[in-house]
Amino acid sequence: MAISRSKVKIYMVDATDAKGLDPATITDTELIAGEIVNYGKTGGGSDTESVPAFGGFIDKEKPEEQFEISMEVVPNLLTAEAAIRWETFKYAADTTNAGVYTSASGSGSAVPAGKKVIIIESEGALNQTYAFNNCDVTQFELDHSADDNRTGNITFKFSPQTTDGSPNLQVVSGVGVLGDAAALIDWASLDK
Repeated sequence: MAISRSKVKIYMVDATDAKGLDPATITDTELIAGEIVNYGKTGGGSDTESVPAFGGFIDKEKPEEQFEISMEVVPNLLTAEAAIRWETFKYAADTTNAGVYTSASGSGSAVPAGKKVIIIESEGALNQTYAFNNCDVTQFELDHSADDNRTGNITFKFSPQTTDGSPNLQVVSGVGVLGDAAALIDWASLDK
């Protein structure tokens, strides 16, 4: 059976939050419903370059590329939090003015937290879960024409692994809310 939009749930939490891998901790608070129009994942490619040498070749492995998740979103005004959700992912919180987010980071501003993005595709008890960790928002673009709803494009980037070699991307399939969640690494115990 094909995976249609009705079978997909997308959750986002701060990368430092313990939520995200234990099915008991994920709630509808982290669910992004009715705002994401499409998403895609690219990157992670690796390459080997062969350099001619006397008597043969030397293969040089290049590092794996960063991954990128892009989403087209239609923001809503259902709650105060939802009204600025996407901006809070990209912009820094002004520590001197509550509820204000700015493009400046540094003095008087907090750096936006990296995110965990969890995409669950399910049909009954069968599912596939993608979990992405340490996702930094590199771009948030807005577009609004008078004859349509406001839309935005948000881009997350993350490295294939942390500095200690732990993966920032996990995929699992199985039975249950998040599949075999025990097979997923507990990112909360790892450093970024």
